[in-house]
Amino acid sequence: MRSRAACSLVLALLAAVSQFPVSAAGQGLPPPRPGRPANVVMLDGYRARFDAPDQKASVRYILIDPSTDDWDGNGVADHSALDPVGIIAVLPGGDGRLRLNDRPFETGSCCFPANADVRYELANQGFVVALIDAASDFVAHDHPDVVFSPPTNPRYYFDSHRAGLPGHTLPGQQYAEQYRQDLAVVFNDLRDRFPGLPLWVLGHSNGTVNAIAAAIALDNPPDGLVLAGPAVFIHPFDDIYLRDLKRVTEPVLVALHEDEGCNRAEWPPGAVDKYVAAFSASSNVQLMMFSGGEPLQGRDPCTDPGLHYFLGIEFEVVHAVTSWIKGRQN
Repeated sequence: MRSRAACSLVLALLAAVSQFPVSAAGQGLPPPRPGRPANVVMLDGYRARFDAPDQKASVRYILIDPSTDDWDGNGVADHSALDPVGIIAVLPGGDGRLRLNDRPFETGSCCFPANADVRYELANQGFVVALIDAASDFVAHDHPDVVFSPPTNPRYYFDSHRAGLPGHTLPGQQYAEQYRQDLAVVFNDLRDRFPGLPLWVLGHSNGTVNAIAAAIALDNPPDGLVLAGPAVFIHPFDDIYLRDLKRVTEPVLVALHEDEGCNRAEWPPGAVDKYVAAFSASSNVQLMMFSGGEPLQGRDPCTDPGLHYFLGIEFEVVHAVTSWIKGRQN
């Protein structure tokens, strides 16, 4: 949802100011750095590319398996093994493209919750973590915004799309069937690797739309959703998008920084409440508001991307989210 420049600035600040606390799991984490080795799983051959039907698509994800002592998959023991309590599939924001097919790839991965600090702390709380990249044809899908209707048209968000994943994930959108297959093959792979563990989806920003797609489009949907920093101030007034929210039956946690958008002053009246209320079919829906953190120096809090990324309170958010998930599993 934010620019790459802003994202890069946030990552630079995180690298400068972040230190790793000792987590509730009892072990501090070694500081991750850009380029840190990561265990990347590639799945291919399950569908044709939409941009080249004579070729097979592939999808990659970073896997952190806390049940081993080699969390980054480089063949060297780096953490104590933990008994996993669940799986968290992370769907990043922006255009959803991590480009894990490139070497060397950026394993720091801006921003929450794709940042290496955050995903390793999710694992330190006992969760298998899968940070999912866009599939190969979505990675190559690069063009300016394509808008088929004005923002006042109820089909604005439904029809419009841009590079990567936005506009292609909800049922009925262009290439939505391909995206459904991408999620299905990754989720099936995770469930095969870790049988019996509940699978939760954590989406951030634009990734919350993709998380909703996972809940309503898959035959074997996730066990619940965590929607961090959702675009409640843009999309909930699109009737079609609201109808999609009403189809979610799984537990839903909505996590927002209370000062993002000037305490909602820039959002349409009642936007947050309307967004949460739209999950009317959910078995359990909760709004969790956070405060504090480290707004970027000199930035207007209304437009400060640090609040959108929970800058400075990332671990507080991780611990609150994982505690909520564990409470739903008991």
